[in-house]
Amino acid sequence: MGDEGRDLAWGVTDRLMGRGAHAVIAGGTEIPVVTTCHDVDMPYFDSVALHVAAALDFALAD
Repeated sequence: MGDEGRDLAWGVTDRLMGRGAHAVIAGGTEIPVVTTCHDVDMPYFDSVALHVAAALDFALAD
């Protein structure tokens, strides 16, 4: 995604924040590429990172 994708993601995030959102869930593989936790002033959840961490925990568990 280029600037157009980033602007779209930031615009959606801004509108949701304006409507009272309390957190951002980056629910796709492309979203964290253009919007990160450093771009918003609220809790940010990267679904890909959360799934990778859970898979590693599961794989490395005794």
